[in-house]
This record gives sequence, C-alpha cells and structure tokens, in this order.
Amino acid sequence: MEELATQLDDSSDQPVSCFERLILAFERSWQADSEPRITEFVDKCEAVLKGRLSRELVLIDMEFRWQAKNQRSTKLESSDEDETIGWQPTWSIYAGAIPLVGALGAVPADLVAEEYRIRHLWGDRPNHDRFISAYPAQLTLLPKCLARIDEELRADGVSVRPAASPQATATFDPRAPLPWTDYLLQEHLGSGGFGKVFRAVQKSLGRVVAIKALHKDRQQDSLAVEQFIQEARLLARMNHPGIIGVHGLGRFPGGGYFLVLDLVDGVDLQHSLDEGPIAVEEAVRVTKLVAEAVQHAHDNGVIHGDLKPSNVLLNRQRCVSVTDFGMAVLLNNENARGAPRIRGGTVAYLAPEVARGDPVDVAVDVYGLGALLYALLTSHPPQLGRGGPLSCPSATNTAVPARIDTIVMKCLDVNAVSRFSTALDVATALRGSEA
Repeated sequence: MEELATQLDDSSDQPVSCFERLILAFERSWQADSEPRITEFVDKCEAVLKGRLSRELVLIDMEFRWQAKNQRSTKLESSDEDETIGWQPTWSIYAGAIPLVGALGAVPADLVAEEYRIRHLWGDRPNHDRFISAYPAQLTLLPKCLARIDEELRADGVSVRPAASPQATATFDPRAPLPWTDYLLQEHLGSGGFGKVFRAVQKSLGRVVAIKALHKDRQQDSLAVEQFIQEARLLARMNHPGIIGVHGLGRFPGGGYFLVLDLVDGVDLQHSLDEGPIAVEEAVRVTKLVAEAVQHAHDNGVIHGDLKPSNVLLNRQRCVSVTDFGMAVLLNNENARGAPRIRGGTVAYLAPEVARGDPVDVAVDVYGLGALLYALLTSHPPQLGRGGPLSCPSATNTAVPARIDTIVMKCLDVNAVSRFSTALDVATALRGSEA
C-alpha cells in the first residue's frame, strides 16, 4: 500500500483526475513487475466510480498478463486474487474473482470484445463462434464489435503477432527505433484518409500519448510511407505550444510504421463547428493563435499546406494545437527538384495555386488561415468556384464586423501576392481587431 501511495503522489502534479492517476499508477506497477492487485487500487477510488475503475483495470491487467504469460513464472504467489486470475485471464475469470467487476452478463459488449483483441494480439486468437459462445449475454452486440476489431487488426497499424512468437518482430529500422512493445493501446480516437489515431500509454514512462498509424493499403505505398516519415521529421523541427509535439517513430512487428505524438485532451474545431458557428471573438482568438503557430512553422522552414478546422485541436484550457502535417513541405529543400508543391489536401480549403499544382510558398498557409477563420465564422468553408465571387463572412453571419471581413477576404485573395505577406501579419491584424 505504501508503494501505491508513492505512485499516486508522484502523479499528483499531472492535470488528471484521481481516477486517471489510479489507472496510471496501476500500469506503472505492472511495468515495475510488481503484479498489482486490482482490488488494492479500486479501494482508493470513490465509491461511485469503483465499478467503472474495476473494469478499466481489468483490461490493463488482462493485456499485461497475456503479454507476459511466456516471459514470467506461471505460478503467482502475491495474493489469492492473482492465483485465481492466472496468466491467460478472461472476463469470466475476472467477474468471478473480483465482485466489483459486476455480473458477467452486465459487462458491456465493447469491453468484452477487448478481450478478443488482446487474445489476437498476444494469445490464442479465438474465432468468432468460439469467443461468442463464452458470452451469451452479449450475443446481440458482440458480432458487430468483433467485426470492427477484425477490421482494425487487419490493418498493419494494430496488427501484431502473439508474444509467444518473438521471432516475428520487425527488423530494427534506425529511422523508426521506438519499440512497439513499450505502448499499450487504450482507445481508438479517430480515422482519416491516411490512417488511424489511438490513445495509448507508454509503459516505460507511464505517460499517455497519441499513436498515429497508416492504413494497411498505405503501408504498401512507398510514397505514403516516405510522407509519413517526413511528417515526423518536420514536426521534430518545431517546438511551439500551438503545434502538436512528436516523440518519434516506430514499427509494428508486421512492418508498418507508427508515429508517437502528444495527446491533446480536447476536440478538433470541426467538432465544434458541427454545432454551428463559433462566437466571433472566439473565432478571432483561435485563428490568431493558429497564425502564431504557423509562423513558427514557417520560421523553421515548414509549410503546413492543409489548414482546416479538423486539423486544429482545442483543449480544455482553450489552447490550440495545430496537427496533421501529412501534407507539409519544406520551404527550402535542397534534396527536392524545383520549388515545393503540395499534392493532396482538402479541396474546400485549398489555395488556388495548390489546386493548379503550382509551386507554393507561405502564401498557401495565409490562405489557409483565412479559410479557417471563414469556416469558424460561417460553419462552412469558402465557397469558391460556385459561379460567382466569394461572399464575405458577414453575408452569412451578421455578427461579423467589417474589419474582420476585410482580414478574411485579404487572406483569401486569389492572387497570392495580394494576401498578407506572413502568418505573423495575419496574427497582428487579428490582434488589432480585438482592440
């Protein structure tokens, strides 16, 4: 118990709840090979959360045990709880050993399905019929859950072989040296055209991170792989509170690449826009912060090239993080042939010169800032190419003052030389508009 108290004290300076600190402390105990007891940690939690915490810890405990089954002694001596659970536990075993987990039939199907994922990653890989037969109470929802997990496991991004086959690990790649075994996936956060993002814990440090992985079809595309590696290298050039931080690259045992990033506790701006326009003052404030971050990128030779609401995260403290540098290019790339060009991006937010395939410079991000602010004010991107000139944001949102209209339209000028010269100029203009 004294060890547990020390772990919780060590975590107390982190901006997380007691619930989350208990989860991190439990993971750290496993990392220290101490075989923690779930009940000991649950006893530290407020009563209303004990059941939920028990189930969260079960999933962590389950994965560590299945991973470790061939690396540790098969005889547990630490407690009656451990002796009951063993090295290849299932939800059935936990429900019988730990009353706070609740009745087996009451465990949500999506949590039960995580056992299937764990056993496919580290164990006996049961088929659907065999697995579902053990959980008749979840019969209605389990097939859909298992099908979803199968789809995710088929992607190299989360496909690994059981721990019993260490020879299946990927060849060491100096470009991507982070070991996959140091990370424990916790939650799928979202997907895009190129890949998926997961919430994970880095076991060695006990910190929560985001893991970005390419879709399986992209893993076979050498250009997509190089672009993925380039994204990590470009992010490593920068150090700004408004730009997502990168920890490095690694490879899955199946050969696919993954990128480890800071995890932002918040949502992207597109999520907010789905509920309607953002207040003018907030839209201006957010865009100003993004402009300052983009200027830092430019100062370090990086053009983002794909600024849009879904690529800007807003945390609980209302601070921004610019993400997804997958389309980014270097301003002065000595290894490139000719001026940089951006290939791809979201059509509704693309500067005209990008759509034409012309060489690009910082003006494309100035346009992107204007398109971002336009969307925040109107709930939709600039409507170019619709048979007429682009209307000002105030035509849709009458709360937008003329001075903001002027800034937005200057950013969105089809002639790049008529836009603001730099992202910093955009930030300065927006700052002045707040006076």
